[in-house]
Amino acid sequence: MSRARHLFVFLTLAPCAAAGGTLNVHPSAPPTPRQEQAPPRATSFPERATPQVGGRSEAEWRDAALARQRALEAAEAALSACEASEAPAPYREFSGYLTRGRHGPYWVEIKNCDDARRDLEAARREVDGFEEQARRSSVPPGWMR
Repeated sequence: MSRARHLFVFLTLAPCAAAGGTLNVHPSAPPTPRQEQAPPRATSFPERATPQVGGRSEAEWRDAALARQRALEAAEAALSACEASEAPAPYREFSGYLTRGRHGPYWVEIKNCDDARRDLEAARREVDGFEEQARRSSVPPGWMR
């Protein structure tokens, strides 16, 4: 058989093979009977609705807890950064002092971290309140981690 004939036979039979048919090249081979295919069995389970507690799903409780925890960590970091440059204890009642510079007197503000401390306490209260809300709503402990 010539190369052109081989190519012709291949190109005519390739769609049949791709469609799942049989390639009976020899004319004396009996055709294979097709077996009836049983309908596919349902192997997947129906989607379950995600359980909700207190109007929130597990992912929502976890995301809310994580957001509050990150806010608390940010407040702690801000306070520690402020305390590194805070005025000593005897000067905490003063807001600043006047000093002389090259261009005349100017006001130097003493850094007090009272605002950062209030922010940290507010973040702690927020985390504690959220955990109390979760406890009262009977949220499983694993949802908050």
